[in-house]
Amino acid sequence: MPADTGFASFRWYSPGTTSRLVIAFVSAAWAFMAIAVLRGDETWMHHDSPSTGALTGLTFIGSWTLMVAALMLPTTLWFVSVFDRVVAERADRLRLGALVVAGYLTVWLVAGSVAFALDEALHGIDDATGALSRHDWLVPAGALALAGAFQLTPLKARCLARCRTPYSFVATRWHDVRPRHEAWRLGMEHGRFCLGCCWALMLVMTALSAIGLVWMLLIASVMAAEKLTPAGARLARPVGVTCLALAIAVPVVG
Repeated sequence: MPADTGFASFRWYSPGTTSRLVIAFVSAAWAFMAIAVLRGDETWMHHDSPSTGALTGLTFIGSWTLMVAALMLPTTLWFVSVFDRVVAERADRLRLGALVVAGYLTVWLVAGSVAFALDEALHGIDDATGALSRHDWLVPAGALALAGAFQLTPLKARCLARCRTPYSFVATRWHDVRPRHEAWRLGMEHGRFCLGCCWALMLVMTALSAIGLVWMLLIASVMAAEKLTPAGARLARPVGVTCLALAIAVPVVG
């Protein structure tokens, strides 16, 4: 396996088993969201949808999973293309690839559960005080400010560096001793660093409940560019500054 020597050594390989699995998930997620918007049924994708009780949680987790599939899975294509090459000759490569993707999605589902709990807490505060309804700029401005500040931290840089070095990431974790366990763990560990890299921008999309597909596509493109392009490592700072500027602008423009 080649060393991670930067994007000069990177090649977009022909899609392997796991890559095709990811591309299928991503395509289905975007198609589903586009159809929902065209039919005017997209309110269930918003964190403030009118569902109640257990249905609220199911709606939130469903929409969160859809966003993760549409926005986060594309950023894993470099990683999964490396894994595809490692297991290309194995008869169980489809199962191993599915375990990698399942492990990755599990991390984001846990994060979605935490996001739902925080969202419910904010709604509870608003029900009790009405503060967020009177000042509806607080949540989006706060999410943008938090995302902007995080983009400038060393933790963001460290997580992004791990996401941008898939060769060494796979090589140090795949030993082919317990293949299924290692595939699952590989997906979870990559998901952990991906979460550490992108949770703040995902928070922005959750806070801006009516953000729309165009803005979702823009933010997804930013996250993918950070991980998959030669200049990606230098994007975090300007993106952070932009988020901070927008956080200031939101209360001004209402």
